[in-house]
Amino acid sequence: HITVKMLNFLKAENIFDVVRPLHLYARVCGLTAFGIEENEGKSWKAKLSLWNCVHVILLCVYLTMMGIHFVVYQEEFFVLGGIHLSKVIKIAMVLATSVYCFAVIAISSITLITRNSIVDVINIIAEVDKELLYLGFRFNHRKHKRFIILTLLMWFLFTLGTVIVSYLYISLINFNINLWLSFSLVICVHFIFAFHFQFVLMIWCIKTRFRQLNNFLCENFTTSAVKIYRDDRAKLKNLNLAARLHELLVMASECFNEGFGAAVS
Repeated sequence: HITVKMLNFLKAENIFDVVRPLHLYARVCGLTAFGIEENEGKSWKAKLSLWNCVHVILLCVYLTMMGIHFVVYQEEFFVLGGIHLSKVIKIAMVLATSVYCFAVIAISSITLITRNSIVDVINIIAEVDKELLYLGFRFNHRKHKRFIILTLLMWFLFTLGTVIVSYLYISLINFNINLWLSFSLVICVHFIFAFHFQFVLMIWCIKTRFRQLNNFLCENFTTSAVKIYRDDRAKLKNLNLAARLHELLVMASECFNEGFGAAVS
């Protein structure tokens, strides 16, 4: 029974199945707290519940308290054999921590507001995939999903291993550190990278579809194309299809900028 569930989990038939693991991972972190549900079997839509809003609020409160605590008790953050840190290092630490906290709060809040644009990108890509499949271009969604799951797993293990090794080293040199603050800072960095994984995935999806469209244009409308049309109807049909695909990908790019642009900035 567990094996069947694992096989179903690794199964991927469309772009939604590919995006789902990364979205769920970021959703747990509170970065993309909204849900995605099927809309009458035709497309997908963003779902916002009361818990999603509470999740984001709790994350913002936690990070705000962390930032305030760090600023107030920065003198106790690092103590090493009576050697005190310089003011420049202290100021840099405060600024870095504040920026990370603010970045996570901003990303979590903005993506909640722009959730519809983010889901629209996925819907448009799914529509493009159907058109490309009609033209003979097939994407290996299962392979892409396994790659994303493996990347998330490796990133989590790398972060966990780095934290463990760092704390072991700190304990050996008698380097006192506030575990709550340091762990919270690691979480901030981890959250931001989790969001950027989504950002990169969407860029890669749009770029890959543009590449397939360019291949289709080269095969049908260049002087070196070997395909000969008996009449202009087939050529005109392919030209209209190419124009439609290009328009869809441009729309996906615009929705992508609306959904991720402000948060990434």
